[in-house]
Amino acid sequence: MATIDDERPSTTQIEKLTEKNYRSWATTVRAILREKKLFDVVEGKVKAPAQLADDASDEDHVTYDTALEAYEKKAFPACRILLSTISSRLITYVEDEDDPAKIWTTLKDRFRPTPDITMAQALKSIIGMRMAEDDDMEAHIRNFTAAKRRLEEHGVNLEDIVYRTIFLLSMPTGYQMTVTALEGQTDMKLEAIQNRLLDEYRKRKNSPQNGLVMSALLTNQNSRKGKTPGVHLETPAIAQIPASIVRTAKN
Repeated sequence: MATIDDERPSTTQIEKLTEKNYRSWATTVRAILREKKLFDVVEGKVKAPAQLADDASDEDHVTYDTALEAYEKKAFPACRILLSTISSRLITYVEDEDDPAKIWTTLKDRFRPTPDITMAQALKSIIGMRMAEDDDMEAHIRNFTAAKRRLEEHGVNLEDIVYRTIFLLSMPTGYQMTVTALEGQTDMKLEAIQNRLLDEYRKRKNSPQNGLVMSALLTNQNSRKGKTPGVHLETPAIAQIPASIVRTAKN
């Protein structure tokens, strides 16, 4: 039987459950529970024995005690695994439960995404993301990655060029020259583009005057051309965003 120490590395290295990552959390925790031969008690296939009547015989008590011990050998570690992989603010939903099957069902009913509504919300979120001139690029990339993961949890798997284009469209005017250069490098993956923009952000952070001058120049150029300051939209990649995705995001 696996000990608590045996299980600790499995549960401490996974992302804890939040309001936004149920699918990936459930997939990982389910695999851990199956590896430990504990998922049957979480599914409710193995249950605690029924309480004995007051007039139960000694033989019935022996049978009950044996069945209860077998159940607890699975239920206790299963509860520990489940509770140790939930973020602290969500513990309140299951803090009074000691039945792993009820804990699993409660979390599934509360945090599993509703396919239609939350998929549209996830699409709107990622397509509508915009970074302000003075925003933190690292935080913006983290937020974009989280939005991408939420979309993928609904089974929406877009091509890398689509995510890359959406991300470039989220950049502020001050990064126009870098964005235009990256638009022409069609072989670059999303992660490489994010790293390139992150490097640019860090350079500007160390030399803020340079960033302000560039932003002012671009704003001035757009004003002379009669354009509204914003992200360059004349990119070949934007045409590859599925029309159904855009329509869903607008609804």
